[in-house]
Amino acid sequence: MVVEEPDPGWEFPGLDEESLEVVERLTEQKVSRTISALEIAMSAWDGAKEKAPELEDDIKKIKWFHSELCSWEKKSLMGIGHKDYDSRIKRLNGFYGICRRFQSR
Repeated sequence: MVVEEPDPGWEFPGLDEESLEVVERLTEQKVSRTISALEIAMSAWDGAKEKAPELEDDIKKIKWFHSELCSWEKKSLMGIGHKDYDSRIKRLNGFYGICRRFQSR
């Protein structure tokens, strides 16, 4: 899957180190909960005996979002302990980009 850059007209606001740490942890928690909720929804869909054809596009969108969030979470977890400010901001911008693309699908 092609990973697009976030909207070039938007930049994550500058944060001090402590605020960045808080935003990262809150984002990681939200992503983890969202991944769990998406997995429940996908399991329900996969286990359904009858599947409404009009929901197939929505399920594809959910599966895409799940995949993107899992990739983002993995990168985020690999970055724990790294104090490179620019990389951390870029990762948060990547999360923003995923959400924007999900919204516009």
